[in-house]
Amino acid sequence: MPPPPAAPARPSPLRARLDTLWVLAVALVVYLLAGQRTLYGVDGWRLLRRIHAEDIRSDMHLLYKPLALLAKRTGEVLGAPMLESVVALSGVGTAIGVALCHAAARRLGVTRREALLLAALVGTAPGVVFYATVVERHGPFFAFYGFSVWAAAVLATRRTARGEVLAALLLAVATTSAYAAHSTGFLVLAVHLPLLAWFSRAGFADSAPRSWRRLWGLAALTCVATVVGMWGARHLGVLAGTVGDVRGNYAFFVQHASEQIKHPAELPRNLWQEIIQPFLPMSVLSLGLYRRGFARGLAAALGCAVLAYWGISFAILAGFEERGAYALPLAWPLALAVLLAWPRRFGWIAVAVAALLSALWIVRHDTEPFAARAEGMRALAAPGEPYPIAASPEDFSTLWGYFQGARSADDFYDAFDARAFPAETLQRFGALLVTKIEQLRAGRILLLSEDGLHTLEQPAKPGEAGPLVLELLRERYEFEPVASLAFHGYRLTPRP
Repeated sequence: MPPPPAAPARPSPLRARLDTLWVLAVALVVYLLAGQRTLYGVDGWRLLRRIHAEDIRSDMHLLYKPLALLAKRTGEVLGAPMLESVVALSGVGTAIGVALCHAAARRLGVTRREALLLAALVGTAPGVVFYATVVERHGPFFAFYGFSVWAAAVLATRRTARGEVLAALLLAVATTSAYAAHSTGFLVLAVHLPLLAWFSRAGFADSAPRSWRRLWGLAALTCVATVVGMWGARHLGVLAGTVGDVRGNYAFFVQHASEQIKHPAELPRNLWQEIIQPFLPMSVLSLGLYRRGFARGLAAALGCAVLAYWGISFAILAGFEERGAYALPLAWPLALAVLLAWPRRFGWIAVAVAALLSALWIVRHDTEPFAARAEGMRALAAPGEPYPIAASPEDFSTLWGYFQGARSADDFYDAFDARAFPAETLQRFGALLVTKIEQLRAGRILLLSEDGLHTLEQPAKPGEAGPLVLELLRERYEFEPVASLAFHGYRLTPRP
């Protein structure tokens, strides 16, 4: 794509919108079909436990749990299990984000074919695809990120002072919504403001030319309005009862950063794991900008964005791998870089390579490690259903993946929560609790996994029940070691 010295003819608004709808539909179908049954990382089972209990409190990410609860309830109406419903939320959010990136490209005046290529580059990036197919916050977040991309394009194309001010406020609203979806969302301005400067100074597509003084003014307005919006969002959460600590996300960041910065040797690994690998081959092809003199300003803007997201990724993760989770907003500027640095055929080759890498990531991750465990539990309980005591992450991953209609108390006993009961409560009412378990299991085989037992053996926090839960169970039940397929644990039978 040569540098357009003047604005191209404006595309048909109807055709542009239809194209965006097609992008949305295709991305949505692909992501939903690729949805994974394997829970990712350390957060998946925790998130599903809270959503299952309809607990939407969060000091970090204000919108995810309410959205996930809405997805769960929608799934119940449609007859879909919770896991599929919450994975679908990730796919829907990411598809909306990709479609909004396409709409932003059209808003900027990019040609129809190049806008489709941009959307394809964004939508097939391995990190983007991965988080579109698992239970995590970053998939739904991508919708709000896409909103910010579109709002930034609106600002870039405004040509009156009033229009610029309104568009800057719109970008602040979009950035605030991205922050509410994920607490790193305010960093999207590290992408949009440098790009805005390049668009305006280079005369990219249909962007409006601006002086540096005007650019600094718009940037300041956007940043101030965003800070006000972020403050308002958190305090609104406090009023709604969903946020307990208004400084919770800041405390989380300081806690992690103070430890991770002690490991500067992990910087290269972090760069590979969180910036380069999740956006292959775009992350490598973007270096081609230095071949094109007119695009060096874009290279500088992209460099600002990369440094910001590399910094936040390292501060939170150091050498821990999260597949580009915190850096997903780099997808848009990297796609622009590929579009401008290489002929269009290179872009489509990059799309094919990225799609292949994305599929490989999914296949390697979605191994369903708990399928045989669930089958073993059912074999032990045949011809009936098991009544598990859920105490470990593995227990919950098994429940949500393969006993998807299970409800706490009715279909399983949540011993993980019981560990946090006041110790006095468990000591006083332990007998009643066992009686209740016996009523609810209704003759089903009572099972406790080996890793669940190890979890219950962990020391208690002051005032909490902790191992008292296990002591109570041992007093009332005999523990018979059993094993079937991948399940290893104990059958619990009432003592005479």
